[in-house]
Amino acid sequence: KNLKLSVFDNGYTNPVSMQFVKNSKISKTTSYYVLDQSGKIFLSYNKEKNLFADIKENIGNFEFTDFKAIDLCIDQETTSLFATFTYKEIKTEKLVNGLIKFENSKNEILKKPSSITLFNNKILNVNSQKNTLIGPCLIDDDNLYLAINNTANIFFKDNSNNESGLVVRINKNTFLPQEDNPFYLKNTISNKNYVFAYGFKNISSFLKLRNNIFFTQNGISVDSFGILEKGKNYLWNGDDKSISATSEFLFSKYQGFSNMTFVDNLSNFPDNFKNKILIISKGKLDDFDNKNGKNIWLFDYDYINKENLSIPKEIARLTGDKNQIPVEIEYYNNSIYFFSFNNNNENIKSNIYKLDYQKNYLHTNLIDEIINPISLINKYNCTSCHVIQRFGKLGAGHAPKLTLDYFT
Repeated sequence: KNLKLSVFDNGYTNPVSMQFVKNSKISKTTSYYVLDQSGKIFLSYNKEKNLFADIKENIGNFEFTDFKAIDLCIDQETTSLFATFTYKEIKTEKLVNGLIKFENSKNEILKKPSSITLFNNKILNVNSQKNTLIGPCLIDDDNLYLAINNTANIFFKDNSNNESGLVVRINKNTFLPQEDNPFYLKNTISNKNYVFAYGFKNISSFLKLRNNIFFTQNGISVDSFGILEKGKNYLWNGDDKSISATSEFLFSKYQGFSNMTFVDNLSNFPDNFKNKILIISKGKLDDFDNKNGKNIWLFDYDYINKENLSIPKEIARLTGDKNQIPVEIEYYNNSIYFFSFNNNNENIKSNIYKLDYQKNYLHTNLIDEIINPISLINKYNCTSCHVIQRFGKLGAGHAPKLTLDYFT
């Protein structure tokens, strides 16, 4: 209730990431970049949409296939962009991870990048029995944080042979490892120099709040929310119990956390939204019934005292095309933006949706009608066949007896 859903932008094929320009000295109007899975980056500025850059045109003169852009992060100081991606070399048949920087002006938004830098270091492509997959990125001051998921434990000895992920930290301008990284060895060339933390399963997003960086992580059958700490081993050993040992909050039913954002205290949203984290989830690719995930969670977490204040609440759920995969959520200028891409058809265009607070606005499809047991019973006329205990009235009784717990 009180949330108005509208289409903000459209015409994208398979968008995976979105970044608003929040530096008012550079842009006085709503400006944003959208990264498509194909590698194209679109700039919307002064109500015009232009192709800003194409990653595939800047990664080398060799044949490759299976290209997928992963994430886009922005340096709000200069509006320079960093993108992560992966592809398969045809000649070697190796899966390659990549990182690229598109430099922008410090004083204005350019329609094309002023320079392009490709990060080329073997830390992105650690030899492994399984394919590694580069993940999300985050800019914080001079630091560029980058997740490399599913890498082999060749940097650090532990009690398992299971593969785990890393978070690396490099200088955003030089692409060199930061000298205060926890395992940095001066005058030594080593991949360890880049590592900030390790022992992850699959990091799906980062979020900077005050002096802390938080992350979401996908396990096998759980999702987690945690704090990124320097030099810490997050203990992934192939079992979901290892994730729970280092989490601030654990979702015991897999949701497929994809991204998160933060609604600040200055928002015009009601108080139950202010100072809250919003997490969007993509569900499981083989869950065509949308039983878990494909929703937006309101997460009430005190990021100053680092404690959960209440149980997360589901505020929106995708119930349309089952091939739609929600991947992005952003809060900006009193609106919540989110979108998905179609996992089954590249010819179907995707919209960017916007949620605005509007008092007394009644959406035609309310989340309570999907998750409330009483609403479900009435919608499907369950009592025509079932006796449902604690419902308040008996049914026909020629089908198995149920309780309200069945519907929760």
